[in-house]
Amino acid sequence: MVKQSPDPQIEDDAVQVPSQPWLVYISIVLGIVMVFGLVTWALGLGPFAYRQIFYGTSEVYILNLGDVPVTVQLDQGNPIEVGPESAERTPILGGTTTLITRDKDGKILEEKEVFVDGAPVVYNVMGHRCLVLSDVSSYYLGSPSPGVEVTSRHPKGTRIIPLPHERVIWPRETLRDQVTGAKDGVAWLEIVGCSLLDDSEEHLLAGHLNSLLTERKRAEKEREAAEKIRREMLRGGGDAVDKAMGIDRSPTKKKGGATMKITPPPGAEGAKPKDDAAPGADPAAAPAAAPEKK
Repeated sequence: MVKQSPDPQIEDDAVQVPSQPWLVYISIVLGIVMVFGLVTWALGLGPFAYRQIFYGTSEVYILNLGDVPVTVQLDQGNPIEVGPESAERTPILGGTTTLITRDKDGKILEEKEVFVDGAPVVYNVMGHRCLVLSDVSSYYLGSPSPGVEVTSRHPKGTRIIPLPHERVIWPRETLRDQVTGAKDGVAWLEIVGCSLLDDSEEHLLAGHLNSLLTERKRAEKEREAAEKIRREMLRGGGDAVDKAMGIDRSPTKKKGGATMKITPPPGAEGAKPKDDAAPGADPAAAPAAAPEKK
C-alpha cells in the first residue's frame, strides 16, 4: 500500500506566521530611542537631554518674599537656597519641572509644577505678595512720552507667572540703559501693594509704576556718577576728578597733587604805577618807600 505524501501547499499554510506590522513599528521606535539615549549620554547631556533638545533651556526667577529662608529643588542640580525677602535666578530645562520647596529643617512646604518652553518663568514662593507684569518697551523706542503699560496682574497666592520673552526687568531692578530687541517688547515684573490691583485703582497703579521707574533711574545715575568719580580719584587724583565732573579750574596752580584756582587780588590786574595815583589822593596815605640799600 502506497502512502500519499501530504499536500505541500497545505503544510506551508499551516506553518505560515500572520503578518504583524505593528511589531515592526515598535522595533523601529525602540531602536531610535536607544540610539538617541546612547548619543545623549555620550555627549554628557544626561537623562533630560530630550527636554533640552525639544524645549531648550530658560531661566526661573525664584522670589521668596517671606520672612524665613527656603531651599528649592529642581529636577536636576543642587537645591537653591533663597533667603528671606530675596531672590535667586537659575537655569531650568524646558518641559515640565517639579519645584519642591523646603524650610531650613527640610520640611516640604509645597510642590509646584511649571512648564517651560523657551521663555523664563517666575516662581513666587508661597505666593506671599502681589505682582504686576508690564510692558516698558516705549522707554527704549524713542517715544516722546514713554510710559508703563500694565499687561497682567497677579494677586496674592499666585505661584507661577510665565513671561512672554527673555527681555525682562526683574523685581527691584533698575531700568536698563539698553535692551537688545526692544522693538519686540520689554517686560517688567514688579512687587506692588495688593490694594493697587483693584480695577478702581488702575490709574493709581500706572502712576505708581511710572514714578517708581523714574526714581530708580535717577538713583542709578547718581550711583554711576559717584562710582566714576571714585575710579578717577584712584587713577589720577584731583585733576582726574575735575575732568570726570566736567569742572574747568583754569588758570590753575598745582600744589601737592590738588588743583587750586588762583584768584588775583582786587585791582591787581592792570594796576598803574604809584606815580600815577588818582588826582586828589593823599600822598601821606601811600606806604613809605623802602630805604635804598648802600
